[in-house]
Amino acid sequence: MVGVTTPLRFCQLGVSNPWPGSNQKIKNNAASGENDHPRFKARVFFNSGYKGAQDVMKPYQHINRFSHVYNQNASFQFTS
Repeated sequence: MVGVTTPLRFCQLGVSNPWPGSNQKIKNNAASGENDHPRFKARVFFNSGYKGAQDVMKPYQHINRFSHVYNQNASFQFTS
């Protein structure tokens, strides 16, 4: 969304309370990811502005450890 200034944060749901990483900023802090969208690929980029190395998750795919953007993930977008 254009003009959004609130950073993305890790989900606050989980088995333990609080879940490890809950409410932490995502930028340069995520080691894994999951795409729960049924149709779009999720792209996670090394740099802000959708630039640099990237990891792509297909619909419903989980990545246990990002290979190109491990803890250096600055932007995200869904693509077809």
